[in-house]
Amino acid sequence: MSVPGRTPPKQRGQKPKTKSNRQPKGPSETTTLLAFSKLHVSLVHGLRDMTCEVNLTSDFHDRPNIEIIPSQETKNGATEKLEGEMVVVGIAHDDPVVVTLQSPASNGMYRYKYDEKEELFLAEDRHELVGMLCRDLLWSCKGMPKF
Repeated sequence: MSVPGRTPPKQRGQKPKTKSNRQPKGPSETTTLLAFSKLHVSLVHGLRDMTCEVNLTSDFHDRPNIEIIPSQETKNGATEKLEGEMVVVGIAHDDPVVVTLQSPASNGMYRYKYDEKEELFLAEDRHELVGMLCRDLLWSCKGMPKF
């Protein structure tokens, strides 16, 4: 049923705005790899006074990983690696511009993209990778990160 003299609502005023199908341009794979390399250097320097090892490795897809292995001081002053406490930061297998963080303290895997403007790896909810990493390492490493 239509009311005479009334324009259907979809025809009044301006046309509804449609969302563009184009996604905002994100970082390139090269930019992500360069930022990942800088992150590795930063972690090596920032964690050097803590009881943990920082190793750069690659997985079976030749994607780089940063392994952070906490260690514990024993009574005689030596250190031993803590089993199952390794934190891994790496390039995602399904997307070369995504960096993942796997940590037993955070109970899962988190995904980050490099924000070129802020020069940080950020998750969708805008928390940063380095902050999450520091929080997780404070649970199992002795010392304070220097970032």
